[in-house]
Order: sequence, then C-alpha cells, then structure tokens
Amino acid sequence: MHCETNHENNILVICIPSRETHFALANELRRQLFDFIAAGERRLLIDLSRCEYLDSTLLGVLVGAARKLHAVNGALKLTGVHRNVRRLLQLTNLNRVFEAYDSKHEALAAFYGCEEISRN
Repeated sequence: MHCETNHENNILVICIPSRETHFALANELRRQLFDFIAAGERRLLIDLSRCEYLDSTLLGVLVGAARKLHAVNGALKLTGVHRNVRRLLQLTNLNRVFEAYDSKHEALAAFYGCEEISRN
C-alpha cells in the first residue's frame, strides 16, 4: 500500500492512507521515507488525518526518519494528528521529537518560520 505524496511549497507531503496502521504499512512507509531522504528530500510533512491510531512499529519508523533528517539538517513534521495519536505522543514524550500541527497550512508555514505561505 503506497502512501499518497505530493510537493507543496517545496515540502514533500506524505499522507498515511489507512485509519489504523499495521506492520506491512510501517515497512512500506519506512522504505518510502528512507528512499525520499536518500534522494535528497529534506522537509517531510506526514499527514495523519486518516489515522486514528499508531502502533509502536510506525512510531519507530517516524522516529527513525526524523533522526535521519536531523542528521542532514532536515525536518519532519506532523499534521492532522487525531486526539488519540496526540495523547500517545504525549505519553511517550514523542511530542518533544515531533512538531504536530492541526492543519496542513500551519505545518507548511512552520517549515518557513512564518504565518503565511501561498496556498497552492
């Protein structure tokens, strides 16, 4: 199962396609994220608006990608974080690792450190 991807304002937006995550999705996402990073992507926005739950495997994939990006002066941010996922991030202290935004527009703006960016 491939994740939907598109570039917005030079940021790669990756939409997780499933309401619940599972091992096969996590492995596919790991491969895709690491391929994107190896290809030179440095700003990734993960859209979790379709996910009501994340398992530990997918959390590990996201942490691994965030570490790889940090090592090359890149960044990974989250958007569309469901309240259950937000609570999980807080319980695991991963809210200190990931910046999470309610809207995609806010997250995209945060990459540039500004309030307004073009909405295209």
